[in-house]
Amino acid sequence: MQTTSKKNNILGCIFVFISTFIVSPVNAADILLSSPKGEHVAIYVKKQQVIAKDNGKNIIYEVAATVAQHLTRADDIRVVGSASNQKEQLFIVMLREPSRPNAMGRGYCGAGYEDYLLLVEILEKKLLLRDQLLLQSCLKSISMFIDQGDDHPSNGLAHEKDGFYSYRLVDDDVEKKRMLTVSNKHFKTKLVSTPDQ
Repeated sequence: MQTTSKKNNILGCIFVFISTFIVSPVNAADILLSSPKGEHVAIYVKKQQVIAKDNGKNIIYEVAATVAQHLTRADDIRVVGSASNQKEQLFIVMLREPSRPNAMGRGYCGAGYEDYLLLVEILEKKLLLRDQLLLQSCLKSISMFIDQGDDHPSNGLAHEKDGFYSYRLVDDDVEKKRMLTVSNKHFKTKLVSTPDQ
């Protein structure tokens, strides 16, 4: 009986000794929003929870429920760009959500996805959703024209001069493209003719 107790104590000491040298991996931020005003907001999405903070200044940001809902559903999150100016801190975030999250790949759009652009603003230590744009959708049969092998929408969204972005949908006329801008904290899209090549 005493021998078993000594073995357990020795094993316990070895476990504590080893565990002091094993450091759990630090999770990298899912996205980082860096503003001209010097804010660097790291956003972590973990187990249906969204945490936004400026690690350098030790500030926690409040995340609007609308932003958190999109981020917790997303399989892929990327910062596309910034529409910030001296007064506003706006960021364009691209994310991919499953069309039917609990379908386990079965049924109509069970393995499909919905691709969104979100316009997120940092305002008074809060992250707010100002606008959203559905780029691709299995449920609504919207597909971007992407001429590369990977069908991720980032491959179909082109950065144009003057802060514009352009893209085409599969059903669009070949000689037209959609121009995407941000105005008054909203996305604006306009179908324009492409110049002759």
